[in-house]
Amino acid sequence: MFRWPFYKYYKHLSLKYKFLIVFLLVITLPTMLIGTYIYYEMDLVFKKQALESTQDVLDKIENNLISIVREVENISAYAIFNDDIRRYMLTSTEQLNDRDMVQRIANINGYLLFQLQSKEFITSIKLESVNSQSIDAGEPMNGDEQQWNTIAVQQKGRMVWSDAYQLQSAWSGESKEVISLSRVINDYNDIRKQIGLIRIRLDVQQLNKLVEIPNIGTSGAVYLTNEHNQAILKVGNDGPELGQLLQNIDNTQESSFQYSADEKDYLVVKRSIADVNWNLIAVVNEKSVANQLAQISALIRNMVITLTILGLVALFGFYYSIIRRIIDLTRKTERMVKRDFSVRVHVTAMDEIGKLGTRFNQMVETIQSYIEIEYNLKIKQKEFEMKALFSQIDPHFLYNTLDMIRWKARLEKAEETSILIEQLSRIFRVNLQQKIWNSLGDEILFLSSYLDLQQKRIGNTLQYHIFYDCTIESLTLMKKTIQILVENSIVHGFKMQRALKTICVRCYEENSMLVIDVIDNGCGLTFKQFNRCIHENEGHALKNLQDRLVLAFGSNYGLRWNKPNKSGTWITICLPIIPKDINVERLYQPLGESHNEKDTFGR
Repeated sequence: MFRWPFYKYYKHLSLKYKFLIVFLLVITLPTMLIGTYIYYEMDLVFKKQALESTQDVLDKIENNLISIVREVENISAYAIFNDDIRRYMLTSTEQLNDRDMVQRIANINGYLLFQLQSKEFITSIKLESVNSQSIDAGEPMNGDEQQWNTIAVQQKGRMVWSDAYQLQSAWSGESKEVISLSRVINDYNDIRKQIGLIRIRLDVQQLNKLVEIPNIGTSGAVYLTNEHNQAILKVGNDGPELGQLLQNIDNTQESSFQYSADEKDYLVVKRSIADVNWNLIAVVNEKSVANQLAQISALIRNMVITLTILGLVALFGFYYSIIRRIIDLTRKTERMVKRDFSVRVHVTAMDEIGKLGTRFNQMVETIQSYIEIEYNLKIKQKEFEMKALFSQIDPHFLYNTLDMIRWKARLEKAEETSILIEQLSRIFRVNLQQKIWNSLGDEILFLSSYLDLQQKRIGNTLQYHIFYDCTIESLTLMKKTIQILVENSIVHGFKMQRALKTICVRCYEENSMLVIDVIDNGCGLTFKQFNRCIHENEGHALKNLQDRLVLAFGSNYGLRWNKPNKSGTWITICLPIIPKDINVERLYQPLGESHNEKDTFGR
């Protein structure tokens, strides 16, 4: 395989030198060569391109103007042959209120309104009969248009296009510049008989938009002239005096030529619009072409300088933003290989290297977490083995024995004792069941049995209230979730308290969560104490419950501390909504599996 002679030296260079060589050979040198070539060719091509561009624009303007002229002339032709308009022109003033004529006038107004709405360049249309009756559609105009009436009558039905002239708007009172088409309407049954006249006025401002060339105001001008070499429209300010320019146009047969005036050189392009004897003349200041060429030259020079500077900046930036971070990641990896799991990569950006650093940190945390979980699993396994030695009593034997004692108490008419034994049997049955999940209704029933037994043990100084909506009693939650908090209130909250002890349990749905409040009037638990209990292992029951909930559902759920209204403690349990028909055993995540920021249910 062929290799460059210096390849063996190149492959051992550091990345910064490799980057410098590649930058010089691939970017800087080609940029300078191409820039020089572009500047040379641009001087030859730019003027030709300006001429072709101007001709293309004039072609488009010409097509637009011809299209407008034809559309306007078609409207006037329609007025001659339309039966409604002809009848209107021949109808006397006394007959205008006839039902048939009212409908015909409505048809005429509808047609004219459609033309006005579909053609923005038409500002108004006027129909006038020989009986001095008229229909005005669009913006009404006031002004002297008698000369165009006279010419139209002289032309005997031929179309007469006017020059640009001023009229006053009856709506705004402002002066408006228009061009109009005037045409006598003859009776097609008697072609020599004049029955009316149609005038279609075009908004000059709208026509200006059609003949406007980008940047024409600073680099030239566009003129629209009539057959008498009079200016109809002008767009742009950087153009020569029209009279002198027209003399040069008359003296040449060329459609494009060079023209000099007032120490300025112009490129002139001419187009004729034969249908209306109009001429389009575009004038481009050649100085603007030279300025654009000079701008390109400066742009090329600045581009080469900028790319060189950026290359040097990129050389240093490449090292500090990429190479140094890779070296740091390599060193941290070596420390992790030596079983230093406290190592972390400092992530400053989330590019590919930053993502690699983030994944490295997550990997170290995961490995460390697995080590801790494995250690905790071994300890818990020993605890479970010890507990299994003390729980060898057959559950059925226990149920049957308690049931026998309950019925014995009933036979001896000890009803209260029988009820207490039944409640104790229910508690044992729940405790000895292997299932993890329970419905809210069964959990409330279990809690009621537990509190009844505690009430009998403590006496009438303990009162409890349980509130819940019957529509949520089929929801699923972990077994003994509520009982742990209630037991914590009795054992710790009411410790050394002789006054009336009250426990309130409220279950409801809020913000797409199952919310359970456990409130007591005991000695109270501050927010700081609550945090220590669930994070620093000071309260085994609260911490175990919090760990179970977070492990199963994610960090968005678990125990929350609330400030009580008076004295005591208010703890809230936030759980996901788990309908009865969901397979919760599949959703439950046992100890030792990882959890991300999202909970188990993908919320």
